[in-house]
Amino acid sequence: MQKTSHKNKRADLEAVNTFRKINAKEQIFKIITSGDTSVLIPPHLVELAGRLKYITPKKDADAGCKICENAVDGIIALRRSNATRDVMIDCLNHICVLFTSWGIKGCTGRVNIETDTILYIIDHRQDLTAARFCAIYFQNYGCEDPNADSWSIPLPPVPTTRTQRKHQTGTGNIQILQITDVHLDPLYSPGSNSKCSEPLCCESGTPANAEDAAGYWGDYAVCDMPWHTIDNMMDQIKKNHEDIDIIYFTGDIVSHRTYATTVQGNQETIKLLFELLERTFPDKTVYPILGNHEPHPGDFYSPHDVPTSSNVSTQWLLDLVADEWSRWLPNAAQTTIKQGGFYTVLVKPGFRIIALNSNVCFTSNLWLIYANIDTFGQLQWLVGVLTEAENNGEKVHILSHVPSGDDVSSCVKIWSREFKKIVLRFSNTITAQFNGHTHMDQFVLFLNESDEVQSVAYNGASFATFIGSNPNYRIYDLDNSNFVSILNCD
Repeated sequence: MQKTSHKNKRADLEAVNTFRKINAKEQIFKIITSGDTSVLIPPHLVELAGRLKYITPKKDADAGCKICENAVDGIIALRRSNATRDVMIDCLNHICVLFTSWGIKGCTGRVNIETDTILYIIDHRQDLTAARFCAIYFQNYGCEDPNADSWSIPLPPVPTTRTQRKHQTGTGNIQILQITDVHLDPLYSPGSNSKCSEPLCCESGTPANAEDAAGYWGDYAVCDMPWHTIDNMMDQIKKNHEDIDIIYFTGDIVSHRTYATTVQGNQETIKLLFELLERTFPDKTVYPILGNHEPHPGDFYSPHDVPTSSNVSTQWLLDLVADEWSRWLPNAAQTTIKQGGFYTVLVKPGFRIIALNSNVCFTSNLWLIYANIDTFGQLQWLVGVLTEAENNGEKVHILSHVPSGDDVSSCVKIWSREFKKIVLRFSNTITAQFNGHTHMDQFVLFLNESDEVQSVAYNGASFATFIGSNPNYRIYDLDNSNFVSILNCD
């Protein structure tokens, strides 16, 4: 924090002395509106705010929720006192530095990018509360919103008899390649500093020693991937796996530099990756989905009632991928891709793929505090597609970026709950799920009330080395005789 004048120091001392007499919301609001941004938050709250970075769901969770609500209350109150965009940016920068580990550069960038969305939500949702934000953003801390939206997706009854439809199947296996979380960084510079003080490294700077120099092919530090590594890995996959039949791309093309993205930059990166996939595998069909890093701002997927002409709308992304994916997908998929980034394709008689945009449920998707009731009508659509698939005797693979259905998911709980209900209801139709996002080679089991496994969601780990990972891709062998069994997973 910058040095303050004697006048500011007196205001700082007054804030400390009065903190216990009035609630934190009023204190934050009082200091913010005084124009003295150097003491934006009382030191007592600053001390607590610093702890928020290290709070875990089982430690100091109550304090974390209260700190969150105090800060967000102050932000909402400030905007509703007719604060200008510049004043809000100044406020949000202070809050970001106090409450996160992004640092000054990361906070300045993210605040500049995200402020218009924040202001739109505050201005257009008059019943917005801090509790709503904190209950979503910090759901694993146990934060609660007494006025949370309650909704559910109706499910059709389980048929008493199942229609047995014979589909012409083949022999042998269908080999599936899964690629996920590429995280291309166009600014990656071999030999640059991999141990920097910024949110993303390996882009610039002189390393303190040779060990801290960014590797040519990538680095295990907080770094994303250079283009030449991604290009080379695609070639290696093609050479080593000549029997690939179909490709699942489960999202996240754009880098973790969420504090410096632009619409144009994201568009160029997305196009580059899909062009590479088409060029490397010209005779293969790719079934792609979106990741949480594709939009600008990152993580944010705006709902339908946000005007597409608004600078906070992410409709541009849906329109872009509808065009990019048309090289692989039928025209019938265009409508739902433009609607919300999801689609379904009948790969062959008896075998269907459903591709979801589960990023809408990611707790970092700020639009959830504006509207979170089945965004894009996607889950209701999913039930309809699965019902038809069930009636037709089809087997289904579901692709989605953000995993859901378990208790520690980063997917908002009510969406995750409803999705799990759908999976359990159609467990005889859904034969496998494929996720990304976590950068971990793992799987999630969907259990019924008797703890019996009903579905398995495979995670393809990460193409990127970001924070200690080896580049990964997965090869699955699907039994071509029934489209049910994953016989091998490498």
